Amino acid sequence: MSSGLTKAEQLAESKTRVREAFIIFEHKEGSKLVDAKELPTIVRSLGINPTTAQVQALQQRIAAALAPPPATPPAAAAAAANGPAPEAAPPATPPAAVAAASPPAFLALEQCKGLIAAWLLESKDALQRDDYHTLLRAFKALDPDNTGYIEADTLEQLLGSCEDALSPEELNNMLSVSADDQGRVLYQEFALRLATDGRPI
Repeated sequence: MSSGLTKAEQLAESKTRVREAFIIFEHKEGSKLVDAKELPTIVRSLGINPTTAQVQALQQRIAAALAPPPATPPAAAAAAANGPAPEAAPPATPPAAVAAASPPAFLALEQCKGLIAAWLLESKDALQRDDYHTLLRAFKALDPDNTGYIEADTLEQLLGSCEDALSPEELNNMLSVSADDQGRVLYQEFALRLATDGRPI
């Protein structure tokens, strides 16, 4: 995040960047909706490299924030209208656990931009960041002939076998915008896309 800004200004800047990313990944042009499955790709398009666990934490936060409030049973509503009832004995068995909120199929920009922007600010010190030269050295190690590219299939296998591997869907999304029509990834451009190099979170 840019230095010298107040927290409110940083949050506003993050919201702007989230809005721009949402527009790129819109489910339908002008809808301001994105497929919830695109969230990891959207987050990574902001120039950061979160772990799968960090992305899952964000997904859970969004699902919880967007979940409808639990319905009030009619008996409880009637009791509330009639005033407090005598204290009842505790139940013999513990109540059933509340099911975790299910994530929505589509995410709306106006509902999510504040949640994602706040998460970016709160998590900026924990988010993994790789600079351009670190990434470039890693890719060059996979290119002994110095061709300037890596086969997309090779990159997919490597990324899929990492300890914190991307899901097959995330890999497909990433490679679909990175590989050329011959199935090659020009890694200088790819590294620049992945790197932060001090760009604001």
